[in-house]
Amino acid sequence: GPSGRYPNDAKILEAVAQMLTRIGIEASIETMPPSTFFTRASTGADGQPEFSLFLAGWGAASGENSSPLKGLLATFDPATGLGSSNRGRYSSKAFDEALDVALKTIDPVQVQAGLAKASEIAINDSAIIPILHPLNTWAARKGLKYLGRTDEATTAMMVSEE
Repeated sequence: GPSGRYPNDAKILEAVAQMLTRIGIEASIETMPPSTFFTRASTGADGQPEFSLFLAGWGAASGENSSPLKGLLATFDPATGLGSSNRGRYSSKAFDEALDVALKTIDPVQVQAGLAKASEIAINDSAIIPILHPLNTWAARKGLKYLGRTDEATTAMMVSEE
């Protein structure tokens, strides 16, 4: 996994490796700078990911989950761009069909229903294993407030007077 991308990322990798070892799964860790890790995780031999298990994160700046579903969990398909970050090569026809319904409609009720169904399928399949939900904290002097962004970016434009 990456080292220096997420809070305590190397320590998280060590803890997960220890837990896997305790249940009989041989595990070793390799940490590297994020740019090296993400390149290697995406472009292994024969177009397949190099790592069998890894630490990575994703955020949804829009507040809805179509972006992570398309990028992380849709069946990898370079022709359509779906699954572009699906480094584990999860693939489910039922998931892809539910996501397709959500992506091909503008009816907000159908969009949400499709996204919810796709999410449920992925969760039930353990397509990804969430282990960390970071909480960002910002502080401001008295008289100012800062509206934190879901993409973790900190910009002066988000500061206002109370």
